Parts: sequence; C-alpha cells; structure tokens
Amino acid sequence: MLNNKFLQYRGLACILLLFSVALGIRLLYQKESVVNHPIRADAMQYFCAAFNLQKFGVYSNQPPPQIDRPPTTPKTGLNPGYPVFLTLLMQQKMIGQDFLDRVMNIQGVMGALTAVLTFLIARMSLTLPWAIFAGALCALSPHLIALEGYLLTESLFTFLMVMGAFILILSWKNNSPPLTFIAGLIIMLSAHVKETGLLLLLFLAPVYLLHPHIKQRASRSVWLKHLLLLLVSFTIVATAYTLFKRETIPESSIQETSKYYNPIKRRWPIILASIHPPDSYITKRGIIKGPPRIKDVEGDYFTFSINRFLKYPLAYLKWNFGGKLILMWRWDHLYYEDVYVYPMLRKGFHVNGFLMVIHKIMFLLHWPLYVLALAAPVIICAGWRRGTISPEWRMLLVPVLGFLYFLFILVFSSVNPRYAIPARPFSYILAAASLSWLIVYFKTSFVTKR
Repeated sequence: MLNNKFLQYRGLACILLLFSVALGIRLLYQKESVVNHPIRADAMQYFCAAFNLQKFGVYSNQPPPQIDRPPTTPKTGLNPGYPVFLTLLMQQKMIGQDFLDRVMNIQGVMGALTAVLTFLIARMSLTLPWAIFAGALCALSPHLIALEGYLLTESLFTFLMVMGAFILILSWKNNSPPLTFIAGLIIMLSAHVKETGLLLLLFLAPVYLLHPHIKQRASRSVWLKHLLLLLVSFTIVATAYTLFKRETIPESSIQETSKYYNPIKRRWPIILASIHPPDSYITKRGIIKGPPRIKDVEGDYFTFSINRFLKYPLAYLKWNFGGKLILMWRWDHLYYEDVYVYPMLRKGFHVNGFLMVIHKIMFLLHWPLYVLALAAPVIICAGWRRGTISPEWRMLLVPVLGFLYFLFILVFSSVNPRYAIPARPFSYILAAASLSWLIVYFKTSFVTKR
C-alpha cells in the first residue's frame, strides 16, 4: 500500500516538475526573443480573421478597409480553429502588445502541457526514466519552443492533437466509449485548427480493431461501438463547422467564398505539384522555395511533368524516395536560419546562455532521434508479429500511427519544415522506446555471450 502511494506521488512529482521546467523555458525564451513585425505573413491572416470575427462577426482574413467597417468581400482559406482561439484573448478596446503577450503566455502553457502529455503517453508503455526522457525532449525542443512565440497554428494544433491521442489511448486500453467520443471530438477540433490533421482520426481509428492486451482482434461488438462513436464525434464537429460558416459568411458572399472552404479543391494543386523537386533542389543552388506550381506552368501540366522527369530522373527519384522527408525534417527553416520562422530582432537561443546550451544539445540529438523514431515502427511491428511485445508496448501503436501519418502527409504537402514540427512529440516517444529496446537488447546479448 505504501509502495503504491509512493509510486503515485513520484509520478505526480515528475508531472509537476516537467510542467514547471517546460513552462519556465518557454517564458524565458519569449522574454529573451523579439520578433521583427510579429503580425506578418500567416500571422497577419490569423490576426485579421480573429479581428473580423470578434468585431464584426464575419470570418475573413481580409484586412478591413476601416477600423469600423468589415471587409467588403469576406474570404479565407484558413480553418477557423486558431482564429476562434485568438478571439477569446482579444479585447475590443485594446489589441496590441498586451494581446500578443496573452497569446504567447497561453501558448507557453499549452507547450508545457504538451510535454506532460508526451510523458503520460510514454509512461503507458515505458519505464519512468524513459518516459521522463521523452517528456524532457518535448520540453527542450527548440522548434516547439520557438513556434510557441508566434501567432501560428502549430502550438494549439500540437496540444490538441497530443491530448486527443492520449485520451484515445486511455479509451482503447480501458474499453471506455465515453473517452472514445471525447478523443474523437478533440482530434477533429485539432483538424480544424490545422488542415494537416484532417485525416488523423482515420489513421488512428484502426487501433480499435485490435485487442489492447492480447495478440488478437477485438470483438466485433467492441470495435463497432468505438468506431461508431468516432463517426458521431466526426459528424458533430463537421456540423458545427457548417453552422459556423453559415453564421459568419454573409449570404451575398457565400458563392464567392465557397472555394476557399473546400480543402480538397484547395490542396489538390499542391498535392499534384509535390512530386516535382524544386529547381534549387535539382541544381543544389539557392534557397528551396517549393516545387513548380500548376498556375506557373505554361501549357499542359502533364506534358510539363513528363518532360521534366525525363530531363532529371535521378533528382525525381531522390526527391520522392526520401529526399523530401529529409528536407522536411531538417533542423533549420527554409527561409530563415535555424529554428526561427520569422526574422528576429533578438534571437533567444543565441543570446541567453541557458537557452544556448539547450539549443546545442538538441541540435546534436536531432538526426539520431529521427533515426530512432523511424526504427520504432519496425521494432514494434516485428515484436507484435512474433508475439513478444508486452501489453504495455502495444499502447505505442497510437504514437506509431500518428508519426507515420505525418510522414505520409509530409510527402504530399508543400515544402515547409514547419509542418513537421507537430510530429515531434510522437517522434520523441518513439525515439525513447527504440533507445530503451536497444539498450535491453545489447545487455541481453552481452549477458548471453558471457
């Protein structure tokens, strides 16, 4: 009895310590960093969408012509999740530095909670030290820390996605229909923060087809019940999204804006272009700015694609069989050096000694952790087929599917390493799992040889 209480208190102490450290690092980074024109590019779109929604009840990323007049033709290609989040932190009388500080502080808290959730997911499968290791990697990740200092979707998206994955694991492990419903709602809400999450629920749903504790399929009544609840949660969020559009887009503009709300129509040209390596990737000169877009090509795009492939076959093969994934997981961003998305007047990881140490350590670990994360699905699948995987390690199937989902999405998305950052929590869990397995494997092999 005393031992159980000690273990509970130890776990709680780890959670509190991890949250405190993660939050402290994020607040320190935000204090030491100054963004050059923080409301710019994508941030300007999110800000305008939130401002128009809060002041006029109209959803549009178009800047209003005057402070007291709504946009004349509302339109936006943004999912509403992040702008709605921003409206909750806006005050009508004052939208300035105080607003930015509130957003950054809340995002810092969400980042710290993401580190805690990463620890909790890892703890379901790994020993306490390895779970702490996974959570600590998330807490120390310069990419996650830096993104929590901008008006960008990744912080909110990552938090909701990891929380949804955590609740989904609990529901699968304990056969809890209410938790399945809640997990479905949260994951679908994250998809309406960032479009890359639109298919995540579809990728995670197959876990309910398997028994969480033994090597066999779940009974039909069990998996049907859970999949039906996921479908209900999907329907509720989709209905709410439809009602949101109806209430926030004037009827006179609905025809004009309909194309901006169709993610398939909007993303198909990007998916089609993603098979083409950028010119700078082929020539290995200059900044990689993305593959040739359909609208920029003169003549038939299919003919253009065939001719370009015949001209650069090796570049196409390298790009589509690993080159793009390596590019998307690179340490530095494409347009600005290092982990910074926008130009900085003061770079926190370069001016503060403590942050500088974190940056250097994580920089050295970057590619080894990626390789370890890639190894985890192989290790887990092999153990599952042989029947040697423990019931606890079966819980790793959720972060495995989440990680593979991002690799799948990154192959068909535009070239921007920023889009890979929300996968970091999953990759850290899998890296910790692979490393723990390798250590046990080598120890066992060494003892056997002796």
